[in-house]
Amino acid sequence: MNRADRQVWVNGSFYSAGEPALPAEIRGAMYGVGCFETFLVRDRRVLDLDKHLERFRKGSTYLGVQPPVPLDESLPGDLINSLIKKNSLPSEEAVVRMQLLSSGSRGYGPDAEEGYLILSASRWNPMQAGGITLHLTDTRTVPAICRPPDLKLSNSLHYLMAYRESAANGADDGILLSVEGYVAETSKANLFWRQGETVYTPSPDCDILPGTMRNRIIDLLTSEGIELVEGRFSPGKMLEADLLWVTNSLYGISPVGRMSEREWPVEDHLYRFIREQLEEEWNNLEISE
Repeated sequence: MNRADRQVWVNGSFYSAGEPALPAEIRGAMYGVGCFETFLVRDRRVLDLDKHLERFRKGSTYLGVQPPVPLDESLPGDLINSLIKKNSLPSEEAVVRMQLLSSGSRGYGPDAEEGYLILSASRWNPMQAGGITLHLTDTRTVPAICRPPDLKLSNSLHYLMAYRESAANGADDGILLSVEGYVAETSKANLFWRQGETVYTPSPDCDILPGTMRNRIIDLLTSEGIELVEGRFSPGKMLEADLLWVTNSLYGISPVGRMSEREWPVEDHLYRFIREQLEEEWNNLEISE
């Protein structure tokens, strides 16, 4: 499906993705004033939808931008399902992006801002077999003193630049370090690794975006009695790992097969266990009618 054929939902109406639907001079376009969430929809179900909406509302409050409609967990029962049908996407699996952009006028003034709420949907493409490759980029995370790292804000140029650098080096994704030089996250996911019997993951102190899937994996591992350490780690510590993987809400977990000259196995009983547990969680969700 090309762009002209795709349908997006904007403030209560459907438009062609190639059709102008927003004014040109709004803060959302000029300054990147906005927030977003991206999630996987499977058979009219969304894992951790409440967490996504909670973060979205926090982003809206932080920006001082009000959504034009209330956002609650009935969303997949109406807007999301309608959007998937409009775009003739398979109901089994589709990716939905929810974006809020400020309608404020040009300049930085404190005028009240109502937002443009945009929902778009696309086909879900499964991760390739054999594990992903990572590249250690020169891009750093943005310190928390500059902006809240736990919100998905539109002006996240550092993630885009890290991804571009990794692609230019033939990798699937790129690792960002904190400004202090500690391992933080990738441009699209959170990082985990296992060394011996212990699992490690960068702490929020490294200015990471702690994703919904990251938090779910932490809860799962700790409930099984697996030792998990959150902290500040050097790249060298990560490279000593026996297993390395990334997590996000679209792919669950994705094993890392290679980074530079270092390689890791992409099959392990821990990966199988986590996938089985996540699949059980999906199956236990109520279907939204």
